[in-house]
Amino acid sequence: MTQRSFSLQTPPIAAQSYDQVLTDLVANTPAPNARRVISRARAAIHRPPKPQNPPKLAWCYESIRDNSSSPGNSSSGEIRQVVFAKVHKAASSTLQNILLRFTIARNLSSLLPTKGPIISQGNSIIQRAKVIPHIQGLRFYDTLASHVVYDDSQISRYFSKDAFRVAIIREPMKQVLSALVFYTVVYPQPDLKAGYLKHKDDPINGFLKHPEDFTNGKKCPPPYSYVNTKMSFDLGLNINNIESTKMNRTKIQIFLDKLEKELGLVLISDYFDESMVLLKRTLRWSIKDILYIKVNEMRLDKNSSWRKKPNLTSTEYLAFRYCNKIDYALYDHFLPMFLDKIEKERLFQEEVSSYKDILQSLRDFCSNTTRGDKLRVPKSEWTAEFFVYRCECDLMLQKEDSMVDIVRQRQLWLRSQYESNPLRPQTTKPPLSSPKPPGPPTPKPPVSAVTPLPLSHLVTAKPSPG
Repeated sequence: MTQRSFSLQTPPIAAQSYDQVLTDLVANTPAPNARRVISRARAAIHRPPKPQNPPKLAWCYESIRDNSSSPGNSSSGEIRQVVFAKVHKAASSTLQNILLRFTIARNLSSLLPTKGPIISQGNSIIQRAKVIPHIQGLRFYDTLASHVVYDDSQISRYFSKDAFRVAIIREPMKQVLSALVFYTVVYPQPDLKAGYLKHKDDPINGFLKHPEDFTNGKKCPPPYSYVNTKMSFDLGLNINNIESTKMNRTKIQIFLDKLEKELGLVLISDYFDESMVLLKRTLRWSIKDILYIKVNEMRLDKNSSWRKKPNLTSTEYLAFRYCNKIDYALYDHFLPMFLDKIEKERLFQEEVSSYKDILQSLRDFCSNTTRGDKLRVPKSEWTAEFFVYRCECDLMLQKEDSMVDIVRQRQLWLRSQYESNPLRPQTTKPPLSSPKPPGPPTPKPPVSAVTPLPLSHLVTAKPSPG
């Protein structure tokens, strides 16, 4: 639908609810213009994509909801509002899959783009026109797991200040080399591809020893190249200030202190299983909630030239560290904090060991379709008995694009059912056309004046799977 033009500067708005639309508009519009903006906004609200019948996998947890192993029977006190600051090439797609499965299992609303898997990876702006509405039309979503440059002021427009914020980072050289392979082989970037053609026999060491061949003559790759300071950029570092910030330790520390204050937990992908157990304990989730099969992992031929190990002189290593100085500062700041946290956890390694055993059983089950329709995980010190079903394997194996699309189609369908439900609560505000009553001004209503209904009555009436 083509957006109508305004003489007033009115931001694009997603069709979530009139309550949210008007709250956003009135809060940013001078009083004399508010009525005019409101009347024009009625015709200019962006409509979300037309809901389609979601695929069968979207209803995986409904198909097992009556079983005692269902994630719907969750532990009390679990944290369900989670913002994940997704960093490129740091096992973030695997953690995204975990979080999106949790979203489906609990009938939550995730902040998702209207198309594709990414909200934004070039800036931190989250446009309402480019995200799908909350299932119940509320202002605050439950989970964020899609790529967007982290900015707490933007995040706070869509999530409660109480939502738990978490990120994951990786040893910088491993992260850069993973990005180098991915953005040369899978999503080729012109400069990186040109460098590869010069160093086909050993592209890893070719890049580390001769970065200028991969960066159009630059000794340090530019920040937009995916292979320099990308983790810090994903976590909100101003891309225009990267070079000056490298030379200023105070600026780097201010950036790190800001992240430490805003993020409840920074995980380390080099300790992925330990990270998942720490996340489970922090959010009070169950072992089943953190099961995974690696997603978006490059599978290279055993004789691939990409498998060659770095072989650097001390000078070459220091040159690489200099180019990625801020990412190394990021890693060197949060790694000791992470290790200190797990050191203080009671019987932590024992739970990690049990978790690894369960993961191995899961992989064996999911990779062998002749082993029945469910995997039983017995009760132990770390978990109640639960089962894993085939459809859960299928969800774990989804690539990022398809997993995001499954959740998006599910939420859009549930949203359409919620809007058409005659029992849906109505707004407590007067009709838009009602004149303002005389007398003293009334207190401003809350941002979300719609009281949500439970979603159980919607998912039980799910459509025939597509």
